[in-house]
Amino acid sequence: MVDGDIEQTPVLIVGAGIGGLTLAHALLKRGLSVRVLEAATELKDVGAGIQIPPNAMKGLRALGLDTAVRARAFQPEAIEARMGQSGRGVFNIPLVDKGADYAAERWGAPYLHIYRADYIAALSESLPKDIIQFGAKAAGYTQ
Repeated sequence: MVDGDIEQTPVLIVGAGIGGLTLAHALLKRGLSVRVLEAATELKDVGAGIQIPPNAMKGLRALGLDTAVRARAFQPEAIEARMGQSGRGVFNIPLVDKGADYAAERWGAPYLHIYRADYIAALSESLPKDIIQFGAKAAGYTQ
């Protein structure tokens, strides 16, 4: 301790995926020191599409990430379910029509689709540059 200050040991997060990067944002927002350990040497363009429901968008809004994510996402016109073999429609929930965002009106936030790599890019690019340590192995980590 120096003058009553405690040097803050960083919280270590293993993995720079969606969960790890979102956690890093949440902890930073709380004033904690964070280090994300990622075994890969870079974040690669891998994965598939992800649905981000309104409740998740509310969480991203609380972290100040909704604008960055929304800028890379697509807002579908409806959610539709069909029977696998027959193709018969089970339900259809409109989400947008003629500029009206029904999802935001109904649930308080939009319903979005995003490519996983774009989602991770939005989360990682919003972090301070020195937070993610690439090529890091969690076993035997020393600061």
